[in-house]
Amino acid sequence: VSYDAPSDDSAIAAEFDDPNPATAQANLDADIAAWVTTQTNSINSSLAGGCSPNVSHNFVDQSISFCASGSITITWTVEDICGTTNPTATYTFTQPDGINFTPPSNDNADACEFDNADPTAAQNALDADIAAWVAAQTTIINNSLTGGSPTVSHNFTNQS
Repeated sequence: VSYDAPSDDSAIAAEFDDPNPATAQANLDADIAAWVTTQTNSINSSLAGGCSPNVSHNFVDQSISFCASGSITITWTVEDICGTTNPTATYTFTQPDGINFTPPSNDNADACEFDNADPTAAQNALDADIAAWVAAQTTIINNSLTGGSPTVSHNFTNQS
């Protein structure tokens, strides 16, 4: 029996990137399954010779964690009444790059910055400065993010 051997495949995380980790994992798993199907179809469509050749494989929903590089080697069995051969191919996945960002910086304020004869106005000015500092630091982080599919949040809820 002759046939076209299955081909290796490789993928990087960016191909399946999604803010939802479950969706990113599902996209990767779907690509692995599609690769197995494509290789099996290629073997089947290229079969020549032999007596009643049959193709099977050992894929049973194997997976690679989206957050870890890895590989899966699939073995196909091509057999007919006179012999068996077991070609293999490997799917290799490269995890997302680590997340990098510019960290937030501390801020120090002096009460005199918010000096006002009206204590409520002084407090409001201090509160507004805190909120502006949180917003500025969040922007710095967001603008410097690289790697992965990060989202930025904070625990600021108008602390005073």
